[in-house]
Amino acid sequence: MTRAESRRDDEAGRPEPLEQLVRRIGGDALRSGDTVHLYLDVSGSVESLLGPLYASVRGVAPLIWRDVHLFSTDVVNVPIRDLAKRACQTTGGTSIVAVARHIRQHGVRHAVIVTDGEVGCVGARDRETLGETILGVALTSERQTDGDLARLARHVVVLRGLEIGRGPVSWRRRGRGGPTR
Repeated sequence: MTRAESRRDDEAGRPEPLEQLVRRIGGDALRSGDTVHLYLDVSGSVESLLGPLYASVRGVAPLIWRDVHLFSTDVVNVPIRDLAKRACQTTGGTSIVAVARHIRQHGVRHAVIVTDGEVGCVGARDRETLGETILGVALTSERQTDGDLARLARHVVVLRGLEIGRGPVSWRRRGRGGPTR
């Protein structure tokens, strides 16, 4: 059920697609030329989900900034068209500090963070930065819907069907090549 179906727009955590989340966060900004910046968690804990996550990001490409901001403990900007071509640059861990710093340094006003929600401690300065940002969070599972990051967001969604072997798209590991369909 989506928030629209429940007729309760203020209810956080209701599942809705990534596109709808980006449109909600962008609002009038999408028409005025301001853009939504998308931060994609590429840490070790989401490695097995990167194929479907990349596909989801490519699906919202017309609605977001030209670069996707891949993050683990640092932020790396990658053009959307290069998501499938490049090897994922990651430090393995996860820290929301890098995302908050990037938002501050670049004056980002609208942001969507796609993550499993395990992003480390949110300090006071980063909490303030994220709180001042029109922020949406797309979680890869329901485990962190009550976490610190989700509480800072205006809208939270759970991207259903991304868990390995579950949902409408089933992914399984084959050898060393990573997830395959």
